Amino acid sequence: MLLDREKNRDKICTRVFEKYYRELAFFASRVLKDMEAAEDVVQDVFVMLFEKGIPVEDEEELSSYLYVIVRNRCLDYIKHLKIVEKHQQENVGTEVSQESILASIIETETLSILKREIELLPAECAKVMRLSLFGYNSTEIARQLGIEPSTVRAQKQRGISLLKNTLPSRIFLLVVFRLL
Repeated sequence: MLLDREKNRDKICTRVFEKYYRELAFFASRVLKDMEAAEDVVQDVFVMLFEKGIPVEDEEELSSYLYVIVRNRCLDYIKHLKIVEKHQQENVGTEVSQESILASIIETETLSILKREIELLPAECAKVMRLSLFGYNSTEIARQLGIEPSTVRAQKQRGISLLKNTLPSRIFLLVVFRLL
């Protein structure tokens, strides 16, 4: 009986890890400005969850809980860096404000929603939109996919049009500014 409960807990933790790891690592990287440190912080959070279990069952509460835990661990990491560097007589300019943390959460969540919606687009359109999201311009996308720049622009317009119908208007406006 106890063994079954342990196996079920491990499965739940694994699913939570698979679902949230990338988003939380991206969020932490925005706070810490260091992807390697961000991944370490998020891995530490998941190790703690695997050891202690997940204290919430509601999906929305879980997401909020994970972001708060990762934020706190990021802030602890920054404090630790400051102490270490202070002892080494170096200054660290890594002040993190609540506003920048909130902005990072919003950006992470928006990109997550956008990526899910892009995956639902037709294949060629999704490829173009994904590359646009990563900052490639039409010429670079055309070269990478072996298509004409005019085709890239047409696929981009098609993607924007399809996303306009599926995304909430506030998120859509953010997407348009990011993709154009």
